[in-house]
Amino acid sequence: MTKRRTLIGAVTVAHFVLYLTVLGLIRVTGAIFLVHLFLCLSFPLILLPYTRWLPFDWFQFGLAALLNSSVWGVIFGLLIYALRRRFF
Repeated sequence: MTKRRTLIGAVTVAHFVLYLTVLGLIRVTGAIFLVHLFLCLSFPLILLPYTRWLPFDWFQFGLAALLNSSVWGVIFGLLIYALRRRFF
């Protein structure tokens, strides 16, 4: 049980750091590749309808990004855990 939680937590933190790093690099460089990567990383969050707080309120954006990273962490953490138990 603790291995599963640790793995989910590690995937969540890795996604959150990558998500914020790509966002910062987009603001600095404006590269199109990074915009597409950011859209892929924010997939469950992008399904929400457009709201006015998204580009302006950074606290709520951070909470939404943390929820998004938690979804990615649970999905991919459990997938990696199941594959490790099955094949290794």
